Amino acid sequence: RIQDGEIEGATLELIPDYEEYILCLPEYVEAFQDLNVRKAFAMAIDWNDVVDAAFGNAGTEANSIISSGITTYYKDEGGFEYDPEGAKALLEEAGYSDGDIELNVLAGNAPEEQRFYELIQAYLASAGITLNFECYDTNTIIERQVAGETDLFLQGGQGAVSFPEPYLALDKATDDSPLKPCVISDSTWNELFDEALVTVDT
Repeated sequence: RIQDGEIEGATLELIPDYEEYILCLPEYVEAFQDLNVRKAFAMAIDWNDVVDAAFGNAGTEANSIISSGITTYYKDEGGFEYDPEGAKALLEEAGYSDGDIELNVLAGNAPEEQRFYELIQAYLASAGITLNFECYDTNTIIERQVAGETDLFLQGGQGAVSFPEPYLALDKATDDSPLKPCVISDSTWNELFDEALVTVDT
């Protein structure tokens, strides 16, 4: 009725809804402190395949840290190309051989999260990385995840925004953050983040 103009003095604005999943590679995992390992991890996995397996046609691969629904600031930065041989070369350059990297993950027991980890487990195995994961209900697992008892962390969130400042889509996880897997201690990143919070170009 609002949309049809039947309610006096009321207007209706439709805004996009979204749900984002970000796979965090925690700083406290020694291997992830090497940029080549992080790049190799991204290149070893066919992310479109992972999205299809986990979410079907309801999901798309993210090509920016900001949701495509935040149209004012969204920019398609391009995804990571699936390149298993390139991933292996980067791991070798970083000094890692097959089987040197073993990750132990505490995962949620939602079906899509299980499918997600099952598939990346298979992709990483082909690059010589071992991924073990155990699934638990949220109440059992959250405290252990927050404390950093997991080598990967799948952070998810959903919601719609009516004002598009990009910081709404980001969490500033500095080294005093209570969420250990998401901590970013890089001083340059944190300085740029602080600057961005007060220099939004309208």
